[in-house]
Amino acid sequence: GLKNADLRTAINRAIDREAIAENIYKQTMQPPRGIVPAGMPGFQQNFCVRLCDFSPSVARELVQKVPGKFRTVTLEFNQGKPHADVAKAVKADLEDVGLTVRLRSYPFSKYLGRLSDGTQQVYRLGWIAEFPTPDVFLSSLFKSDSPDNHSGFTSAKVDTLLEAAHSEPSENKRLQDYVAAERAILRQAPIVPIGTFQTHWAAHKKVQDVVFDQMGGFDAVGISLAAR
Repeated sequence: GLKNADLRTAINRAIDREAIAENIYKQTMQPPRGIVPAGMPGFQQNFCVRLCDFSPSVARELVQKVPGKFRTVTLEFNQGKPHADVAKAVKADLEDVGLTVRLRSYPFSKYLGRLSDGTQQVYRLGWIAEFPTPDVFLSSLFKSDSPDNHSGFTSAKVDTLLEAAHSEPSENKRLQDYVAAERAILRQAPIVPIGTFQTHWAAHKKVQDVVFDQMGGFDAVGISLAAR
C-alpha cells in the first residue's frame, strides 16, 4: 500500500505537526521543514513546505484516489511516553481523513530488531546527529546500502548524489549535492518528518561569552564570569 504515492502524501498532509509539537513535546520540539534540521549545514528553510503543511482537505482528496484495500495502515512505535501519545495523535489525524489505523508497540530492544527485519509498515523513529553534516541524516537513513535505511527507500539518483558529496572537496559543491539529494528524497515522500528537537541551556546571569556550536556544545575556555 505504501508504494502508492498518493497514500504517502496523504499521510504527510494529514498530520498536525504544530499540535504535536505544542501539546506533546511542549517547548522541546519545533515543526520540521525538511529532513536536515535547522542549524545543520545544508538546511533549507521551508524545504518541506508542500509536503509537510497540514491540510486535511488535501489529504482527504488524496485518500479518495487510493484503492480501498490500501486505506488501512499499521503504525508501530517503541513503548513509553511520549511515543504512545504521538502515535495516538497521528492515528486520530489519519482516521480523520479516511484511513484506518492499527497501533502496535514494542519494547525498544525488540523494536530495533523489527525495524531491521523490514516487515514494518509505518513506524516511528528518532534520529540524532553525531557530526554537523547533512550526511548523518541523508546517507544514514536513505542510502540504498545503509543498515539504518529501515524504510527500504532506494533511488539511483539519490545514491549518486550522496556518493558525489562524499568525494567532493569543495564544501559549497558538496552542500549542493546534499540539497539536491534531500529534494529528491522528499519528492518521493518515504518519510513523514514530525519535528526537530530543541536543546535549551540555562546559565547564571554572571556567565558571559558562551558560544554554542552547531551540535549544541561549547568550549569552556572562552567563558568568563562578570565582576560583581
